[in-house]
Amino acid sequence: MLVLLSVPMSAHAQSAQPLDLNGASKTVSAPVPAPAPPRVPVNRQWRGFYVGGFIGGAQGESDLQTSTVFSRTGYFSTSSPPAINTAGHQSLDTSDTEYGGLAGNNIQVGRVIVSGEADYSAMGLSGTVTSGAAYPCCPTTSFSIQQSIDTTWFASVRLRGGFTFGRTMVYGTYGMAWTDLNYEAVFTDNFANAHENGGLDNVQSAPVWGAGVEFWLTRHLTVKGEYLNAEFEPASTTSTNLTAPANQPWPTNVFTHSSTLKLQLFRGGVIWRF
Repeated sequence: MLVLLSVPMSAHAQSAQPLDLNGASKTVSAPVPAPAPPRVPVNRQWRGFYVGGFIGGAQGESDLQTSTVFSRTGYFSTSSPPAINTAGHQSLDTSDTEYGGLAGNNIQVGRVIVSGEADYSAMGLSGTVTSGAAYPCCPTTSFSIQQSIDTTWFASVRLRGGFTFGRTMVYGTYGMAWTDLNYEAVFTDNFANAHENGGLDNVQSAPVWGAGVEFWLTRHLTVKGEYLNAEFEPASTTSTNLTAPANQPWPTNVFTHSSTLKLQLFRGGVIWRF
């Protein structure tokens, strides 16, 4: 009897399979979930060597000074040097586009980033300012002072330190910067066609500091915005080449020319990470 009962039970179990319209059994499969998109580990995305390019604006501020001294065997009367020194204190603001490249390397510990970075950029900061006044001793005559600066490049080596917030990094930076400074000054008058000139052309260095923010786009690509500030030490030179009239030299009237330079840089860049 057990054998007889098992036959209908087995048939009933087989009939539990779903049937299509033709009576054939059909198996129902569960849907297969779509694969998750690959993710870059957050704690690895900023590490390693990188290179990039940037473009932005450069603003320069200069404090210029031309001065001279009285000499009993010189060209000027006692009242002339103070008037020249007052008129010779001038300020000059310049601006231009800046563009260049950079390279660096990041070290990451959790959300903390420490890196070293070097950059070089080209610019064309230049400007000229002119001032003058009447000679106190001789009001119908006057003098003129013209001073100019020119800066064509900027370079820096800096440390960066910051924190990551998801795909964003915020950082501060500090290091050393270098730039070329060409400074020229010319003194003339219409009393006896006096003429004097001086200047310098050399590389200046200064501490540089700033801050920036960087955003991670893909596994290898980031974009950033950055601000840098560098205030270079005063540069000065002297000359004894005053002539007047008819190219007669007056070397005892020593002239001093000096210039300061402050640079502010505003940059936007694209970075490729290896």
